[in-house]
Parts: sequence; C-alpha cells; structure tokens
Amino acid sequence: MNGWYVNPVGGTWLVVAVSTAFLALLMLAGRDLRGLSPGRRGALIGLRVLVFLAIVAGMLRPTYVFTEMKRHRATVIVLVDRTKSMSVPDEGNKTRWDRLREVVDAALPKFRDLNEDLDVKFYTFDATINSVPLNSDNLDLGATAEGTQTAIGAAMADTLRKETGHRIAGMILLSDGGQNAMDPRDLAPQTAVRQLADLGVPLYTVCFGKEGSEERRDAAVVAIDAPRQTFVKNAVPIKGRVRIRGYRGQDIPVQALFEVEAGKEPVLVGTQNVRAVRDGEDLPVEFSYIPQVAGEHKITLRIPPQSEEQDTSNNETSTYVQVSAGGLNVFYIEGEPRVEQRFLRRSLGASPDIKVDFKWFDHRDRKNWPVKDIGEQFKPGKYDVYILGDIDSKAFQPSDLASLRLAVERGAGLIMLGGFHSFWAGGYQDTALREILPLAPDRAKFDRQGFDEPIREEMHLKPANRDVGLKMLPDKKFGNISVMRLAPGDDQNRAAWLRLPGLEGANLFPELKLAAKPLAVTPDGRPLLVAGEPGAGRVLAFAGDSTWHWYMEGFEAEHKRFWRQVVLWLAKKEDVEKNGVWVRLPQRQYMPHRPVEFTVGAATAQGDPIAGATFEASVTLPNGSRAPVRMSRVGNQATGAFRETLGPGEYAIQIVASKDKAVLGEAHTRFMVYEQDLEMENPGAMTSFMASLSAITKDYGGRSYPPENLTDICDALKRQSKDLEVPTETKTTPWDKPPLFLAIVGLLVVEWYLRKKWGLV
Repeated sequence: MNGWYVNPVGGTWLVVAVSTAFLALLMLAGRDLRGLSPGRRGALIGLRVLVFLAIVAGMLRPTYVFTEMKRHRATVIVLVDRTKSMSVPDEGNKTRWDRLREVVDAALPKFRDLNEDLDVKFYTFDATINSVPLNSDNLDLGATAEGTQTAIGAAMADTLRKETGHRIAGMILLSDGGQNAMDPRDLAPQTAVRQLADLGVPLYTVCFGKEGSEERRDAAVVAIDAPRQTFVKNAVPIKGRVRIRGYRGQDIPVQALFEVEAGKEPVLVGTQNVRAVRDGEDLPVEFSYIPQVAGEHKITLRIPPQSEEQDTSNNETSTYVQVSAGGLNVFYIEGEPRVEQRFLRRSLGASPDIKVDFKWFDHRDRKNWPVKDIGEQFKPGKYDVYILGDIDSKAFQPSDLASLRLAVERGAGLIMLGGFHSFWAGGYQDTALREILPLAPDRAKFDRQGFDEPIREEMHLKPANRDVGLKMLPDKKFGNISVMRLAPGDDQNRAAWLRLPGLEGANLFPELKLAAKPLAVTPDGRPLLVAGEPGAGRVLAFAGDSTWHWYMEGFEAEHKRFWRQVVLWLAKKEDVEKNGVWVRLPQRQYMPHRPVEFTVGAATAQGDPIAGATFEASVTLPNGSRAPVRMSRVGNQATGAFRETLGPGEYAIQIVASKDKAVLGEAHTRFMVYEQDLEMENPGAMTSFMASLSAITKDYGGRSYPPENLTDICDALKRQSKDLEVPTETKTTPWDKPPLFLAIVGLLVVEWYLRKKWGLV
C-alpha cells in the first residue's frame, strides 16, 4: 500500500510542545525587528518561519512507502559425477563420461541463456567437489573420469554450504547413481536431498548408463576368514567368499596359500573351482591347513587373472594367523549338569590356547554304565589334562581308569572336583585312581554315597555363615605357586582371595598322603585344594564345586585366571605366560588412508602387567621405509595410531618395551592395506535410485530426466526464474537526507546575513 506516514520523535505531543515553545521564542525574538521597515521585517520573520517548519518536518520524520516488483538473483547448481564408474562403456560404443560430455555440450547454449537470469554453477565431484567455470567459449569438465569415490551426499552438502546466503533455484545431478564412498565422505544422498526439500529446492536427476549392466568381467575375492590364533599341528580352517561377474557357467579357480616363512614363497594349500549361476553371485570357498611351524603366518586367497578381466586388483586378499608352539587339550567329564561346569568351561574357553572336550554321563542312565566307548580318550598322549566332575566311579570300566592312571603317570594332568559322588564317596578308593589321588582313604569314616540315600553330611564341610561361605585362601607353606596367584606379592594375593565370595560347601579331606601339598585351605586350615605329583604327571583334588559365584558376583577375571592357571600347572605349562611384550590389532585388513589403531603391553611370567614399562613403536612401510608412531599411555598399557596408510601393501609394526632403561623385549605384527576399487565393485547404473532421490523434492518440481532431455531442465528453470519476481516494499525518508539539513543551514545563514546587513548584529 502506497502513501505518506509520519513517526514523530518522542511522539506527537513532544513535537507539539517543541513547536509551541519555538513559536513563543519566535514572537519574543520579533521585538528586535520593530525598527525595520515592514518589508524587511516580513522577510526576516518569513525566514524564521521556514526554519521552524523545516525543523518540525524533520521531527515528524515523514516516510513515503511504496511497493515495486524486483527479481531476486538465484543459483542453479549442476553436479557432475567424474568417477571411474562413469568410464564404463555401456552407452553404445561410448563410455558414460563421453555420453555425459556430449549431452552437456549440446545443452550449453541453454545453460548460457539460463545464466542471464540465474547464476549457473558447475561442479565436478568424486570424493570432493571442484568448481568448473561456465566460460563463454567452453565448459572444461575434463577428458577422463578417474575419481575413486562417488560421494553424492557429501557433494550435495558441500555445495549447499558454499552457497550459504544465496537463494538456490535448483540442483541438477548428472551421475550413474552409484554412491561409493568411505567414511567420512559417506553421507547418505537421501539425507542431503531432504535438506534440499526443507529449503524448497527441486532436485533434477539425469542418470547415465544401463541399470544392472552385465558387460563387466571380474572375479574378485571379497572376504577371507581364519582364526587369529592356533597351535602347531592344529587344523586351520580357511574360509572366504568370491564374487563372479561376466563368467556365468564357467569354472573359476580359487587358490589358498599359506606363508610358512616370512619373505619366502607361500605353499599352495589347494585349489577349488567355483561356478556362478547368476551374474554378480557370491560363492563360498573353504580350505584347511595344518601348520608345522610356530610364528605369525600370512594366509592368502587368490584368483588367477581371468580372460578379459577388467580389474585384477581385487583378485586376492590376505590375513594373518598366530601359530603357537603348542596348545592344551582338555577332556572334561561330568555326572551332573550343574552350574559349576557351565562357568568353568566358559572361563577355559576364553583362553585361545585351551581346547575343552566335554562329556556328560547322566546318572539317571546308570543302567548303561559303565560307558563302553570312553577308553580311547584315556590313552596316554590323547589329552594334556583331564577334569573329573561329580561323576561316580561306576560310570567307568576299571580298565579305562587304569588307562587314565597310566596317562597321568606318563605326564598328563588330572583334577577331580568336589561333589556328592567325587573322591571316596564315588568309590574311587576301589579303582586305579586311588594310587594317584593325593588323599589317604579311610574306610572307617568314608564309604560310598548311594544314589538313592540321603546325603551323608559327615563327608562334607559346611560354612558357619552361609552369607560368607567357605573362604578359600592360599596355604601359608605351599600356596605360593602359580595356581594360587591372583595378584603380585603375598599380601596383595591373600587380599585378592579374601575379596572372593566363599564356596557354598566342600568335600571333607580328613587325611592327605605324605607327599601331598595343600595349596588352598579354609581360614581354620581345612584343605580345599591338594596337589600331588605321581610319576611324570600332576594331580589336584579340589573339594569345592561353586567357584561360579566368583564369575557371577563381579570377579570374572579372577575366575578365568584361576582355572587357566590350574590347567597350565597340571599340564606343566605354568611358564607359558613368561615375561613378554605383546601388540594387538583389532583387524588385519585396512583401506588406504584409514588409521590403524593398536594396543601394546608387557607382562610378567605370571601374566601380571609390568607397571612403568615404556614402549617405542614404528611401522615398516611396503617400500621398506620406517615411520615412528607416538604412543599414549593407558594404565599399564599404551595405544598408538598409524595414519600413513597411503598405499596398498604389507605393513609391519615393531614394538620395543623398556623399563628403567633396560629392554624388556620386542613384539612384531603385520597388517595389509588394500586399494579396494569401490567404483568398479558394482558399476551398474542406479536409474531407479536416481529417480527416488528427485522424487523427494517432487512437491517443488523435482523429477528425473533421461540424458537427451537435459535441455528440458533448463527450460523448466527458465520458466521458474519468472517466479522469482517478488513484491518489495520500499521506503523513502526525506527527513534524514542532506537536502533538509542544507535547507535549514541555508535559511539560518541568509537570516543572519540580512540582520547583519541591516545593522541588527
């Protein structure tokens, strides 16, 4: 609405008051004009009135408001995909890139015409964006498309940030639609398009290429899986997946290779032929190898280059396995499916070098006792350690227990756990195990526990306080060996045992053999864990069966450590956890430019971390150069991050640990960096995906066009530019302009001049 408006200074009443006061002053000042002629008096009064009116006009602050139509300038963003997938030749005899350049060149006159009303800005993109000026002569998009990542979402977001503060008339996306990007450039395109929709900006998509193109020929190894740790002479399963494109119905050989010695040619484990029924099909492969040498070994799955294969960079992949000199095989037999066995097996299973085979002889099936097929398991050399739970001796044939005794005397370990049918209550005083158990039988007090009889309380220990339980403490004379070591130092170790929950109960051991050694006792000296060493073997008699409370009540680490140390001691491997330096990686395969994070530490012979140890780390690159890595301490360990994974190949981490200037040891490990070709992994055009992106902005005119109709987008935007004319309210305020100020000053100067001339000054 057009018209004049006033906005008086301080309000209308202030202007009236000032005007009245000014008029009064004007009348008083008019007395000095009495001696003048009427003409001169009228001239001076007239000048003073004009000054008064000019000042009042300024105080009223008059404003003229009117509306006019103005065209707002806006920007059109054109995003051009310049990645390797655009080089696929599925547009007749032309690549997608050639077809795109041809279409854009044909549409250039339209873009230049559009640029008269809108600012047309071209950007090519791959992992990042690059501005391309729209010159009057040509538009140089580049001769080839070579980008390694298609970051559609990130490219959209980047251009919107660059155009912050500018109105966006529309965005045009020229691409094959394949979003192939890695962190941090893997922003979902849908997220960026929704941002466009929130701004009311249409997205126009133009897709190049054939959806599901089958012209690519590629045989790729896409995954490999093998255990991180194993032991000499244990079978290593090697599994993987391969993806076959363009070779349907053909046999493709897949090879598995095992590196016996670093730097030497690997041995061929085997070859397996795969045949794809569908194009792009994923197929599993599986091999097995038994390593004979300890150390870190590389395992590789490889497909030899195939006829007319377009990309061989993905024909192999590798991982690493740590082979230790020897693992432990444990045979565990139970007669009751009790809670203890479940947690015991779980804790032992947490140790990668301990393998537990479990058997349950249900006492409800006693009609089939003694078990006939168990003797093979007791042959000397079959297992390193045997665990007998709450199992009655009637479950075994006498000859089988004789074999078990012989296995122990020749070097195996045996532990019998507490229970209602363990030890003499289970009748073992009448078996071959009587000679190797560290307990002295007393027939006068201890006889068998019948299955259908009440529990004989005199054969068991009960805690005086059930809430506290039977505390298990290291024996002051014999309890300082590795089995009973939960913390460094005798005082700290005893305190650690005192913190553990007590046992619910235990078998009563009234008399031990002369050579037996009680390792753990109750606070009043009753034996709970007794050791013996018959022949070349070792035996433990454990009166308890409720250490699972440790695990359940927050002492999981102590539970795992205790049972691991029991097995290691029985197998005479207690020194396996010798003073050592270690380095751990979360994975062994990385993409270029990804950080490789690792953790290092040093441990004593008992597995305790060495406090105060310092670590130096370096990484050997594929070219043989070495780069140092800064370490950060985290408790008794340290962490490092290597970020210079610039190219593909094998890298090696070296760790040197020291304390008080003395070297504790070294550790080494390797990892692989692969140049995965994301663009060529799945190069088919995504026509429907591109259409779905533009559909998000359909309410604002967004839609998908075929390449030959690119000029139609220019026409649509040209028509839309007319809608950019919007009514604009304009204000004119003459009171704050120089003419009013100059007029007041001029009138005052003329008035003063006339008064001086006429002798009034």
